[in-house]
Amino acid sequence: METCRGFGYHVCSGIHSHGVIFCLVQVTREMTDEPIRVLHIDDHCLWRSAVADHLSLLDTYLIRSVESGESAIQILKKEQFDVIVSDYEMPGMNGIQVLKQVQSLRLDIPFILFTGMNSPELIREAKEYGADFCLHKCGIPERVFHELHDRIHLAINRRAGRYNNAVSDGH
Repeated sequence: METCRGFGYHVCSGIHSHGVIFCLVQVTREMTDEPIRVLHIDDHCLWRSAVADHLSLLDTYLIRSVESGESAIQILKKEQFDVIVSDYEMPGMNGIQVLKQVQSLRLDIPFILFTGMNSPELIREAKEYGADFCLHKCGIPERVFHELHDRIHLAINRRAGRYNNAVSDGH
């Protein structure tokens, strides 16, 4: 198995009636040993700690936590991540503004808005600007962090799915 940007790939070949078929099949994130690189943005230190602590119990994560959108954008110019998890309501840039900046940098990174606000307008706006998910932070912590964990995997695998199943035959 070869590894490319944190995802495993298998290359296979087979005989088709018109020639040889080559295919590239991507293995899902769960099948690799590499940690999931998360950029977590939240102005509250307790939330930054809680996210890091709870996610680390559920999977192998490498979490970089920052307190502002401005810091996150500077880090994104230098480092690669598999997913961004951002609060909405923060001093300076809010989560939607961070999302817009990520898009202006032409980074194809899944973006999850993880907020205490439960507003239909905010959810609509987040989706409109390309957020993969908008999750509400409030509730039973075990459920909230399991949902975040599940959405992280789903967002990563959905984005990776764009590159799955490249097939070419002999003609």
